[in-house]
Amino acid sequence: MGSYDDSRCGVVIASLCHDLGMGISRQDHELVSMVLARPMCEKWLEQTFSNNLQKRVSIGEIALEGIYGHMGNRKITSMEAGIILVADGCDMEKGRSRIPLALHTEPQVGDIHKYSANAIEKVRITKGDEKPIRIDIEMSAEIGMFQIEEVLLQKISKSTIRDYLEVVAKVPGLKDKHYL
Repeated sequence: MGSYDDSRCGVVIASLCHDLGMGISRQDHELVSMVLARPMCEKWLEQTFSNNLQKRVSIGEIALEGIYGHMGNRKITSMEAGIILVADGCDMEKGRSRIPLALHTEPQVGDIHKYSANAIEKVRITKGDEKPIRIDIEMSAEIGMFQIEEVLLQKISKSTIRDYLEVVAKVPGLKDKHYL
């Protein structure tokens, strides 16, 4: 059993390494990410905690489960992996769609992702009103709801921290939409 600081360290490592496999393939990239991250993680932890095998193993397991589960298609059990899963779902601001929008001007299958991501102006994570954590999402258009409902909420539904979250979607001129 690790400490709170071990958990934080594992979450940081998973946050930094969860998409390493994207450089090789999008399909099952989380599995490739685990393979690529493991030796790096072991090296970092050996350098930082050279005299504490238990700490190295504990932090390494936390990090690897976070990487393994961040797509929401594999069962996770730890709160730390749940945090990584939700955090990955929150990565949806419009900057991530600027290259696909610039490169592909003709309509293509799957365009809903780039157009909906382009509508997400800002994601803020703060202390909640009704639950401990609140995720506020500001959008320029309703098409951004696709990112919330088909990406973020799908990940939240599989997360171990879902009961601690409230999500609020905001579109100018419309009533705020509250989830969870």
